[in-house]
Amino acid sequence: MATTTKPFHDTAPPLHPEVTELRLSVANEPEALESARADRSRSRLKSFIPLLGRPRARFSWEAISFYLCVLVPSVTAVVYFAFIAAPQFVVETRLVVRAAELRGSADQSDAAPIGGSSYSAASQPAYIVAHYMRSRAAVEELLKRLDLRELYARGEADPISRLKAGASIEELTAYWLRMTRAYVDGPSGIIIVEVRAFRPSDAYAIAQALIAVSETLVNEMSRKARRDILQAAEEEVRRADEQLRAALLALQEVRDSEHMLDPVKAAEEVAKLLMQLTSDKARLESELYVASRSLSPDSPTVRQHAARLQILDRQIETLRAGLAGDSTSKANVASSLRKFEELETKRLLAEKLLAISEEGLERARIRADRQILYFMVFVPPTLPTKALLPKRLEYSLIFPLGFLVAWGILALLWKTVEDHKI
Repeated sequence: MATTTKPFHDTAPPLHPEVTELRLSVANEPEALESARADRSRSRLKSFIPLLGRPRARFSWEAISFYLCVLVPSVTAVVYFAFIAAPQFVVETRLVVRAAELRGSADQSDAAPIGGSSYSAASQPAYIVAHYMRSRAAVEELLKRLDLRELYARGEADPISRLKAGASIEELTAYWLRMTRAYVDGPSGIIIVEVRAFRPSDAYAIAQALIAVSETLVNEMSRKARRDILQAAEEEVRRADEQLRAALLALQEVRDSEHMLDPVKAAEEVAKLLMQLTSDKARLESELYVASRSLSPDSPTVRQHAARLQILDRQIETLRAGLAGDSTSKANVASSLRKFEELETKRLLAEKLLAISEEGLERARIRADRQILYFMVFVPPTLPTKALLPKRLEYSLIFPLGFLVAWGILALLWKTVEDHKI
């Protein structure tokens, strides 16, 4: 008898209902997870934009922070810039500080005309002037020319922009930094200055006064640089001149004490006279010898020649003693000559030092001429006809957008921290 076999799945007993439900739940688990993630994203989006969410019984911290950090400041900024902010007039000026470079000096090898000059941008003085314009020193100098407190406390100014009454110098300086810009364009060295005020005439007057005090600063810098360079050279010249005067005075004292105008010439004259007397003595000795051979020793001619010879001997001895004898003798020409030569050497050295000092002073003058700074305004200030500030539309858009971006970043950071805690 033939038998038929049934498939296994046909002969298997039916599964329990709980097992079947478990299999279905496992099979649908990805869809459930995806649905949970979508619900969570929608809830988070609603929490970030509380105004679009459903009304709640109480405000969450996101809503409160949005109102306080975005909505209220944005409405305030828009109202202020649109209706309250006072118009401000801007005056711009451009200037440059340049240093003169003289050509054709002794220590320059440039092939340039003698006495010519060129000008180069002085970057460091330009930065000095730009920083000075925004300093308390500039404010104090401006107060000597203008009443800044009155100009910045005009009735045209709104309560927020206006300088408060009775402002101290520190408060005025801080306010000045808000109302003024001064910076240097690096590649060109040009100083760009912007001055704001609530009246066109006030902005123009402040800009003119600022240029005047800055030019005074540059001129003072030039004078100080020139004075510092020349001071040391002039001091050397003065010291060398004093040494020369002292040497000349010592020479004069030696001449007065020795009764000689020039010991060298006096020694030459004494030497000539001594040679003449020596020659006369030789001639007289020859004559005496001839006379003594032909005449008696008691003859008048022989006695006369002998007496003259004795006189010549005494004269020669006197001259020799005066020329190079006892060093304590006032008539000693050799001693006077030694003193004179020492003082004459000092005089020549002092003259040489004076000449070198004067040459150094001349070189210092040339260097000082190169330190001259020139303050040139090539874009002078002009009277404004239209208020450029505040930019009402731009500021009304920028401020709310900035508040919103800042709040969004902080809110995201806070949510990220909360998710990590969970």
